Amino acid sequence: MGRKNKKLRKNRKLSNKKRAPKKDRLCQEHKDFFESFEKRHEDPFTLEIKSALNWFLDYMGQDDWKTRRQSVIQYFNEMGGQLIDKPEKYDVDSDRGRLAFYDDWVAWYLYLAESLANRPAVDEPSQSSRIWPFFATIGRHVDELKSTKGIDSKLHDLLKKKINQPDSILFEFVVAIGYIRNGWEVEFIPEGAEKSPDLRVVRGKEELFVECKRLAKVTDYSENERAEWMKRWEKVRALLIKYPKSVFIDVEFKKEVHKTDEDVVAKAFHDMATCGAVAEGFCVENEEVIVCARHMDMKRISDHLDKWMVKYPSPQILALFDDNYEPEGSYTNMLIAKFVTIDPDEESVLNRFVDDIQRAYCAKWICTDAVSIGKKARDVKNLLVKAKESHWFQDLTEKLEPYI
Repeated sequence: MGRKNKKLRKNRKLSNKKRAPKKDRLCQEHKDFFESFEKRHEDPFTLEIKSALNWFLDYMGQDDWKTRRQSVIQYFNEMGGQLIDKPEKYDVDSDRGRLAFYDDWVAWYLYLAESLANRPAVDEPSQSSRIWPFFATIGRHVDELKSTKGIDSKLHDLLKKKINQPDSILFEFVVAIGYIRNGWEVEFIPEGAEKSPDLRVVRGKEELFVECKRLAKVTDYSENERAEWMKRWEKVRALLIKYPKSVFIDVEFKKEVHKTDEDVVAKAFHDMATCGAVAEGFCVENEEVIVCARHMDMKRISDHLDKWMVKYPSPQILALFDDNYEPEGSYTNMLIAKFVTIDPDEESVLNRFVDDIQRAYCAKWICTDAVSIGKKARDVKNLLVKAKESHWFQDLTEKLEPYI
C-alpha cells in the first residue's frame, strides 16, 4: 500500500507538471508574446491613446460615461450570444448585427480605447486599427489642443452633442495638430446656421481658412453592394452548413452585384458539390460570376490552434481560412467551433477566442464590374461637391474640377 501511494503521488506530480504553463517551457513565440504583453502599460502608443481617452472622459464626466459604456456592453452581449451560439441564424446585415455600436459611435470608440491596456482580450481589430492612430496623435499633442481657441465647442460637439459623427471631428483635431506642428496658430470655428470652414490658421501675415473633408470609411454604394452580397450569401450558406467539410469560396461578380441572380453563387456551389469537384478545387464561370470552391487546409489551421487561440471575429481567423489572405478583401464566414472567453467580467465583451474548429465556411467576394468600380470611386467627387456648397470654397473647387 505504501509503494502504491508513493506511485500515485509521483504520477500526480507528473500530471501537474504537464499542466503547468511554465514560461521556461514555452516556445520562443510565446515568450516574446508574454514579454511584450507584460509591458503593454508602458508602451508609448498605449500611453498616448490613454492620454486622449482621459481628456475626453474628463470632459464627458464619469456618470455620463458609465451610462453610455453600459449601453455598449449590453449591445454586444446581446449580439455576441447569437454570433457564437446560433451562427446559422446570425444576421450580420441587420441593425443589431454589426460589430460596431451605431447608436453611439463615440462611446464605442472610447470603450475600445479604454480596453486597450485594461482589458486586452477585448477588441474589434477592424475598428480599433482605424481609430487608434487618431487617438494616439491627439494624445501626443493634447496640451497644444487644450490651449487652442474654440476647442471647448468642438469637444462639446464630439462628446455631448447628439450628432453621432465623431470621425469628422477627430479628423479636424488631427488636421489642426498638423498646422500647430508647423508653426501656425489655430482656431476652431464653431458650427453656425450657414456653412463655414472648420479652422482658421494664422502664421505671421498669412491667414488661411481650412475645410476638413474626410472620406467615409464605407461609401453608400458599397453599403448597398454589401447588402446585395448578403442576400446571395444567405442562399449559399444554407448549402454550406450541410456540406461535411470546411469550405472556402472565391466569388468574382462580373456584373454589378444587384444585377445578378440571387441564387447564382448557390447554384454554382451546388453543381460543384454534387459532382465532388469541391474536393479537387474547382471553378464555375458564367456571364455573371466566377465561383471557385475548395476544401480548407484544416491541418494548417489545426497546427496554428495547437499553439494559439485566435480571436473571433478577427483578421487572424480569416488569414487561417484563406491561404492567400488579403487584408483589404471582403470576407463573410461562419464556423462550428469550441470557444473560450478570456478574462470574463461584467465590463468585457468581444473577448471570445477560438480554441478548436470542427467546421468552417468562408467566402471572399469582389465585384470587378467597371460600373461598380466607377460608382464607388465617384464618392471622392461627391465629397468635394458638398464642400463646394460653401461660397468661400467655390473658387478652389472650380480650379480642381478639371482634375476630378
